[in-house]
Amino acid sequence: MACNVYIESWSVRHHPEAKFSLFIDPIDGSINWDRGIGDPCVALAISEKVEDVCLGDLSYAHVLGLRSGDSYETRDGYAYFRSGLTKLERPIRASAVTQLDRAMGYIKIGYGGAVKQLETCRPLLAQCQDLRSIDNSAIELCELARGASDFIVDGRGLSDSFNLLAYPILKCAGGLLLGIDGASLDRTSIAEGKTVDYVACANETLRDSVLLGLDGAPEEVGEAAKAIEA
Repeated sequence: MACNVYIESWSVRHHPEAKFSLFIDPIDGSINWDRGIGDPCVALAISEKVEDVCLGDLSYAHVLGLRSGDSYETRDGYAYFRSGLTKLERPIRASAVTQLDRAMGYIKIGYGGAVKQLETCRPLLAQCQDLRSIDNSAIELCELARGASDFIVDGRGLSDSFNLLAYPILKCAGGLLLGIDGASLDRTSIAEGKTVDYVACANETLRDSVLLGLDGAPEEVGEAAKAIEA
């Protein structure tokens, strides 16, 4: 069946008789791949639309960790995880953690975006239980979907919409994806590969806490962030 093909960093391949659109990020986490660390992955997603496709139009996603062999996909309205170690598959749901002081989050600091990211996230530094970064967007979203983490914040102004191809997996697992301002990203275009800052959360209660936390910082945390920048 004919389709339009969008591959990150490649020219779009339109088919005059396309019935759907296919989006591919061949190596999410290219620096990790080059260095032999982390879990770089292949991410793909499908939409039944053939033009003006947005994140909310994605109906299927599949992510494969190239080092772990872990895979994630959507099927019949559910999200699934298949362990590369045990070869067992199971349905997944996002975490039920609702308190910020019990939550573990990913904050993305790579690709020269550390100062801006820390300025965005500095209120959370003193409020949540743990913050980490692996800089593999699709895998991070999938780990959030299976309850291995509780939220993600990316305020670097560096990620493009191809970094969010795993969104259907998160959505089917009950997780949420929104802009830093709390607005829905469902109408964010993928075809243009536009830059997107985002917050992803396991549930609505934690979402509200994260957004509130981003809104204001304790003075001592702000001073620490300024020291890092200096």
